[in-house]
Amino acid sequence: MPRFLASARMLLPFAGSAATFSLAGVFAAVALCACGSEGSAPNPVGPTNSPPPAGITVNPSPLDLTALGAAGARVAQVTQPDFSGAFTESDTCGQIVAVAAQSNSSGSAIYTFNPIAMGSCTVTFKGGSAQSRTLPVTVTVTGFGINLVHGGSR
Repeated sequence: MPRFLASARMLLPFAGSAATFSLAGVFAAVALCACGSEGSAPNPVGPTNSPPPAGITVNPSPLDLTALGAAGARVAQVTQPDFSGAFTESDTCGQIVAVAAQSNSSGSAIYTFNPIAMGSCTVTFKGGSAQSRTLPVTVTVTGFGINLVHGGSR
């Protein structure tokens, strides 16, 4: 008798010398048990559910700019844990805000926002694992002064 068959008989004490079974049948039964069926318990040997990929964080968000030109420029930091690439950026800012990356690598970026005109727009950053984050940007100028200087003589 082959050795694996003898081992199987030791695991099945009720199997006498007249009991025979097919190894193909045993493997089929094991495969059915491992796959499970509707209403059965989950397979503890199968793949596990991994947590969803970490999302993109933009700080600050939203971004409110209150002056035009260099005086009103601000920066925002974009990060995504477990992402080792560079972000892509798209925006609807046109002539409202100039958006430029100061640095952008290894899942961390610094973007500069230079306000050009009053208005609102959005900037969308895309990172790893098809993650994206939209940043609302608003430019408002809340007051200005005019100084009149009278020069000359009468």
